[in-house]
Order: sequence, then structure tokens, then C-alpha cells
Amino acid sequence: MRFILAAVSLVVSLALFGVGIFQIVAARAEDQVTAAGATSNGAPLIVIPSETLVTHAGAQKIDIEGDGPVIAVVGRQGDVAAWVGTTTHDLAQIDPETGQMVFTPGEGSDATAPNPAGSDLWYEEYTGDGTLEVDASLPPGFAVLIASTGDTPAPGQLSITWPLDGRAPWSGPLLIAGAVFLLIALGLGLWGLIELRRGIKPRRKSNAGAGAPIPLAPGAEAAGSSDGDDRASWPPPTLEPSFSGTAQDGTSLPSPWSADDGAADDGTAASAPTWDAPDGPDAPGTTRIETSATSEAPTFGSSPDAAAWGGVATGDAAAPSSPFGDATREGGPSGVDTASAPDTPSWASAEPVRDGEPERGTWNAPVGDDRPEHSWRADTSSPAADASGHHGSHRGSEPWESAPTDGGFGERSGDAGTHHGEHRHAGAWEDRTDSTSSPSRDDAVDERRDDDDTHSDGPSDSDPSDSGPSDSGPSDPGDIGPGAGSPDEASKWRRPRGRDRAAAPKRLFRLAPVFLVGTLFLTGCSSVTMWPEALGGPPENPTPTPTSNIDAALAEEGAPLPALSDTQLTDILADTATVAESADASGDAKELEVRFTGAALTERTAMYKARSVDAAMGGPDPFPTGNVVYTVPEATDNWPRTVFTVVESGTAGEAPFGIMLVQDEPRDTYKVDSLTRLAANVSLPDAPPAAIGSPGLAQLAPSLAIAPDQLAAAYGSVILEGDASPSAASFSAETDPLREQIGQAYRDGKLGAIDQATSRLEFSNRPGADAPVGVGTLDGGAIVAVSMEEVERFSARSQLATLSVTGRTAALAGVTQSPNGFESVFTDQLLFYVPPATAGKPVQFLGYSQTLTSARQLDASEVTFG
Repeated sequence: MRFILAAVSLVVSLALFGVGIFQIVAARAEDQVTAAGATSNGAPLIVIPSETLVTHAGAQKIDIEGDGPVIAVVGRQGDVAAWVGTTTHDLAQIDPETGQMVFTPGEGSDATAPNPAGSDLWYEEYTGDGTLEVDASLPPGFAVLIASTGDTPAPGQLSITWPLDGRAPWSGPLLIAGAVFLLIALGLGLWGLIELRRGIKPRRKSNAGAGAPIPLAPGAEAAGSSDGDDRASWPPPTLEPSFSGTAQDGTSLPSPWSADDGAADDGTAASAPTWDAPDGPDAPGTTRIETSATSEAPTFGSSPDAAAWGGVATGDAAAPSSPFGDATREGGPSGVDTASAPDTPSWASAEPVRDGEPERGTWNAPVGDDRPEHSWRADTSSPAADASGHHGSHRGSEPWESAPTDGGFGERSGDAGTHHGEHRHAGAWEDRTDSTSSPSRDDAVDERRDDDDTHSDGPSDSDPSDSGPSDSGPSDPGDIGPGAGSPDEASKWRRPRGRDRAAAPKRLFRLAPVFLVGTLFLTGCSSVTMWPEALGGPPENPTPTPTSNIDAALAEEGAPLPALSDTQLTDILADTATVAESADASGDAKELEVRFTGAALTERTAMYKARSVDAAMGGPDPFPTGNVVYTVPEATDNWPRTVFTVVESGTAGEAPFGIMLVQDEPRDTYKVDSLTRLAANVSLPDAPPAAIGSPGLAQLAPSLAIAPDQLAAAYGSVILEGDASPSAASFSAETDPLREQIGQAYRDGKLGAIDQATSRLEFSNRPGADAPVGVGTLDGGAIVAVSMEEVERFSARSQLATLSVTGRTAALAGVTQSPNGFESVFTDQLLFYVPPATAGKPVQFLGYSQTLTSARQLDASEVTFG
């Protein structure tokens, strides 16, 4: 069944892979989508709104065809709509059903429009003749305006092409599902192969009869019954001597020595021997019992726990707490002195005897002349003993049992394993019980059986090497006796080795390539273009993001965008510098009107006029062309719009200029309304980033320390009255050089230079005709530019007096003498930082520009004689 499920999973996996790959191939086959259309409405303007441009993600390729010149401009959609105004136009849109372009007439009544080229609202401009191709990557909020000349119909054929990213939104889930089914198929297949292998794998015979009694040898049965206990039901082991030699008292030992009749030398029946090896890794590999003529009975043991070790003594001798006891016996490296052994053996246990198991016993060595003197060893290294199901030793860590056969010592083999032991004995074995003092014996045997059934790398029952000697012997110095030092004899004491399981964990690594390939495959399928929008992929009709995070935030909040971008501002300043340079060179103020207005235009026009009269007079300062170091655009969707910027003069050592740019209408250009040179040691206030913009002056006026429309008058009061002015405390004098230039000291000097008996000189000022302009700062204040006119009236006190003027005043007045007098007007362009009313700070003077802008001869009606 597992193989059937694996096959089904594999087929499903291949099907899913096929469908997913087919979707990817089909998606990659188309690399672009195009929407095209034509119009014959004859409108002078065509607008491609933002909704059309972002119908598909990616860059836009716009192809335009028509008769005559072709102009295409890019700007914010609100700016484009404001520029179009009431002019008739067509809106290019995408038909949702056909995907082609259709043209819808927009609202408007004017049949013509000015040429859109050159407007400060545009980000990009493209021109062509007959055809035009525009490659753009426009974010949301931008639109394209197409025209020919403004007074002729716009080009009528239009197409927009977007690239495709090869989207296959369901290929990702299909490939992932295919990979999952492939893993399932592999898992089921491996599982089935493993189970199949286990089913056909040869198994070792089960040791079902491990706990069954073994028939006793004839001699052993007799010996067991003679003692009057239940040893007759316990199968004794078959023992065989391993050497022949001489005992300590010189008595010769038989070779081979056996007890074929099942009796000892004294004619008594031999007891069935039982010896349990200690459990655990610390158990010694060998145990030696030596007898001597002076001891009544040998003491046997090699573990601190005599009951668990199983080595005990009978009669007056008891097992010591260690394998060798506390005293060293004469004539041997290690021995036990049993002279002081208590009558009661230390191995005695009151634990109950389990059914079918022998009682615990000791080995009683014969005493007197009938006792042969020799050493014996139990072989615990036989691999066959490991596989035995008897209560024997497994790899030196479990006890083993031996039973005599035919009244002597021989070798016994079983189906599940073979006990091989060679013993030298001098007496009979006494029966012992297997009580609960060794509870781990059966568990260890069961565990070893499981290991033997599972792993077949160890020696088998039929392996002839199981009964052979080991390669090396023990290194214990206490291992004495004949042949102990020889390789053949010593090798018998090597612990048997089990199966080398180092290769078993390697089976797990067979699955490593599967998991590795699966991981790499799933990683390759994680492209967002292969996932549907519902599962985290990009939208099928995505809306492109704005050009910056700031624009995105402003669009999300519905806040107005700044009036100009940095690129637009740079273009405007460059064009203004060109215009100013040309006008300064020609002296034609008409050229300035495209880029100058207000006090800035008045100042330059007056200088041109004065220089036209006297060429020796200096002209205006060149328009600054240095770096832009400070910009605060107004954030608004309405008009007029204002932008303040600080530009370096372009000449080393000169102070930078503060420029206020104003756009009154959408189709107007930005014009310089105020151009001032910043005062020394001026610190400009913190302002919002240019990408965000600031509120307009109209929004901030109520919260300022001084209203913008009262700023010029308040400052004029300070100029005329000084500290006595009510507004003196509202202005800071720290960075105000103009206050000294046109203050009381200036006036006193002028008065001292005239004949006050025949003439008089009067000083006054008034706010300029231009409205204040400005932008907000970060702390809620405002940078405000105002103009103030200083009026100096020089008049006659007597009808007989004649007043004369020179220089720029005479040039602007057109005459040098007058019986009535002259009036001179100086225009001051002033730049202030007005803090919010809550700040409690005075107004800071930032910069100024002063020029004599007009002079005229007074009429007689304007003069008071006397």
C-alpha cells in the first residue's frame, strides 16, 4: 500500500510541476502590453491623467503621432489641470473591457491655449516634429500634457506601452505543492523499502528456551539429590580444565582432569557449580581462587557487594568486601586470608527464591588431603555466551552459568549460544539461588537479545571462532597460573566484542540529498512574481509608489505638496539669472518682466533709467548664480505660490542673497518679488525640508508676533523715532545695519549739509505698494519680505531761492535745478524673521536692499514758503 500511495503522490507531484512550469513559460512569453488609440476631436490639448499612466506597473513608453510640431510635458496632475484651465481638451483613458485607449472630451470652452513649453510647472519637456517618443517612469500623481502649438489641434494618435514582469501568480503555490507531494512520495517509498528489507532480512533464532531447565548429567543429578535440596532441577554447566600442572603443595594435577563419574576425589558427589560475574563496566575480567593447606576453605569474590557478586565461602570462611581482601596471601600476588572468617557467610540473603531458579550457594573446596591444589578461571569472553539465553555473562558484563555433564567437566553448546569455560577446580560447587538481588539480569538478557536480533554483524552461532581463544589476554597482575602469560591462554580473557554500530547512523544521511534539494527548490520558488496577491504577492494591477517616502506620506495624509521641487527651482534660478544678465547688459527693463516683479523689478528699472542718463552710474548687482543653500517652498495647491531661497552670490567674500519667488497664476512664471543681500552675522531660522514645504503666509499671519501687513509701518516708526517708537521693543537691533544708515544720524548729516534758512529737508517713510510675501518656518514663525519707501522732500523756504540736485536724483528727475524743490523716493526691500507670538522674541532683521527708485520736481502747490 505504501508503494501505491508513493506512486500516486509522485504522479500528483509531476502534474503540479508541469502546470506550474507551463504558467511560468507562458508568462515569460509576453514581455509588454500596449494600449493605443486615435482621436479626431480637434482639441488643442490632450491630457494623459495619472490613472491612465499607472494602469500597469513599470515605465511608460509613449508614442505620439500627428501633423506638425509635437510637444509633451510632464507635471503634477493638479498643476496640469490648473494650467489647462478652461481650454478644451481630451482625456486619454483605458477602456477596461478592451484594454485599448479611448478619448473623452474634458470640460472647457476656450478653443486655444498658449504654448505649454517653458512653464515653470513642468518637470520634463519633450519636443518633436510629426512623431515623438517619450520614455518615462512616472509615479502616481503625475500627468502628461500633449499639444502642438496651442492654437492648432493636438496630435491625434497615441499609444502607451508598459513592460511585463512575467507574472505567473499561481505558479508558486503549484510548485510548492508539487514539492510537498514529491517529498511525500519519497518518504513513502523509503518507508516501504525499509519495511520490505526488514521482512526479508534473516533473523537469528529466538532464545525461547533460555529459561527452561536443562537436564542434569547423571553425576550431577546424584550429587544434587545427595544434598537434599532442589539443585537437581537446576542444570549445572559443563566445565573443562584448561591446563595441567602442580598445586602449591606440590601435588600433581591430572591432565586432562575431569570428573567423569560426577564425584570428587573423596568419593562424594560433586555439586553443581554456579558463578555470577559482576554487573557493570567496573567488574573485573577474571577471578582467581587459590587454596592452600593452611586454609579451611578458599574465599571467592571480586566485588564489594558479596551478594551481588555471587562469590561466597562456606563454613568458617566468608567472602570479603573486595576481590582480594585486606591481607595478601603468602606465595601469591593477591589472596584472601580466611582464618578469621565468620561462621555466617556474608552472602546470605533472606530474599525469596523465584520459582524454577536455584538457590544461591557457595563453592566448598575440599579440605584435607583429598583437596587438589590448583587455580581455576572462568572464561567470560566467549561470544557464544553473549548469545546464550541462560543467566550467564554477556560480554563480560552479565553472570554466566555452567553445569557439569556426565559427572565431569566438559563443554556445552546451545542453539542460541554456546558457553565456553575452562575451569580448574578443587572441590564441589554448592547450589545458590538467583534472588531479586540481581534484578537487572533478565532485563539485560532481553536487551541483549533485541540487539542480537536487530544487528547481525556479530559472530553467529555457527562461527567457529566463537569457541576459539581470543587474541590477547588480561593484563591484571593477579592472573596467575599455568599458561596465564601465554598468548593462547591470555587471549581467553578478552571481553567479547559486539557489533560495530558506527555505520548505523549513516542511514539517516541517505535522506540528506532529498532535504537539500527540496530546500533549494523551495527557495527558488519564493519569487514574489509567482504568488497571487491573496498570498502576499504583488497586486495584479499595482499602483506605483510615489517618488519618495515624503511624497507618499503627504499623499496619504492628503497634505498639499510643495510648490517646487529642487530641480524646478534650479531651472527657474538659472533662467532668471540669464534674463537678468541680458537685461542688465541692454538696460531694457521689458526683458525683466518675465522674471521680475514688485520691488525687485522697480529697483532694477530705476537703475536702468539712471544709467541711461549717465552711463557712469553703476548698475544693479548681478543676479546671484552660486549654490542654493536654503530653500523653503510653500506647500499649497492654490495660487499665488511663494518660494524663499538663499543663493550664494558667486563671488568670494560677498554675502549671499535672499530671494522671494512668486507665481501669481498657473500659466505665469515664477518671478523675483524680493532680492536682498543678507546682513552680516545673520542666522536663518530652522525651516521644514524642501520636500515637505511650509504653510503660506496667509495661514500663519494670525499667530505671528507682528502681522505681515503691519511690519513695514512698524519698522518705519522705529527708523524715524528710534527708541521712542512704540515698536522699538519689537525689533532687534543686533543685526540691523540699516537702522544706522537711515536713522537719526543720517538725517542730521543731511540737514547739516543744506542752508536751512532758504530751504528745508523733510524725512518720512511709508510701506511699499507691494503686499508682503513670505513662507513659514519650523517653529511656527515666518520669513517675511516687505518693502518700505523712504521719502526725502527738499523744498524752498523763499520764493527767491533756487534749489539744485546732482547725480542719480537729477538723472531720475530730469532736471538739476528747481525753484520749488525735489522729492526723492528710496525703495527699501526688507527681509525679516517674525517669530510666533507665543515665543516672546523680537523680530529679527535678516537683510535689505536700498535704491533710489524715483525723483521729481515739486509743484508750487506742494511748497510752503516761510
